[in-house]
Amino acid sequence: MKNPSHKILMFYGIILMSAGASQLPFVETFDASNGVAVGAIDGQNGWVLESGTADVQTGVVTNGSQALEIVTTEVRHDLSSSNSAVWISLYARITAPPASNPDVVAENTSLAFFVNTARYIVVYSNTVEVVLGAQMPLDIWTRFDIYCDYDDGYWDLAMDGVNIAAGLPLYADSWKVDSLLLGNASASSAYADQIDVADMEPTATGLPDSDADNIPDWWEQKNFNGVTAVVASNLSANTGYTYLQTYIAGLSPFSDEPFVVSQVPGGNGMNWTPFPSRLYSVYWSSNLLDGFVWQQDLPYPQSEFIDTIHTNEPAGFYRLKVQL
Repeated sequence: MKNPSHKILMFYGIILMSAGASQLPFVETFDASNGVAVGAIDGQNGWVLESGTADVQTGVVTNGSQALEIVTTEVRHDLSSSNSAVWISLYARITAPPASNPDVVAENTSLAFFVNTARYIVVYSNTVEVVLGAQMPLDIWTRFDIYCDYDDGYWDLAMDGVNIAAGLPLYADSWKVDSLLLGNASASSAYADQIDVADMEPTATGLPDSDADNIPDWWEQKNFNGVTAVVASNLSANTGYTYLQTYIAGLSPFSDEPFVVSQVPGGNGMNWTPFPSRLYSVYWSSNLLDGFVWQQDLPYPQSEFIDTIHTNEPAGFYRLKVQL
């Protein structure tokens, strides 16, 4: 697993979890506000240094005041999740092309990509290396977004918000994330910052959306095998909503099960099944002619509204609005 000179990102999918693993979501900014001090990263916030040098420094940073510098080493952070999908984002920066390309990765790797000697991004499709047309710039922070689906056994990769690979088979027959590994065996510095790993959909406005239709790439790829595979305004044959409405409601486009809102005991309020990253706005009206008045906004994971204001009304109606 120690390859001569490369920058590489790996996600492991072995079953056994480390005792010190961080339950997702996991966020690492390498800043003092996140409990990280300038100096060696080994032992801070659960990071493990394999060898060489990996230091938190203040000279080359993104949005924060500190970032990780990696030289001739690999650093690992153990993660824990029982969910079957993972969303990852991180910023990376290199100062020189690597001297050589890696040969193999660990057998239990879920996914991996690296920057080759010509600075092109290379991904693994199963165990096959595929050179992409995207090239890593020098001395510029670059954002990578990854979606990993363990149920269907594939992963997607975006670079600076643009999808560069989708539907790649996982390297191994993994079933959930176990560790994150960042490596750079070169003597030239590589940097990492603003790492975010989640096992529930993050805020949709921050996810890659290749066709700018407000439906993220991961949803279109998962359901329709392409990151631009649906027209957001077209009606889904199963849900009766547009594809955009279907996505926002958290429904499967292949199921005719509706978004269910139920009356709470006593009748003064309602409950529903919430979906990550959604905001639920409750409205009330005494009749259907005068319009609805906003009552409360309830972000995920809240799933119930109890009305304590209109308890003495002879009749009333509620409306629930779902938005991102």
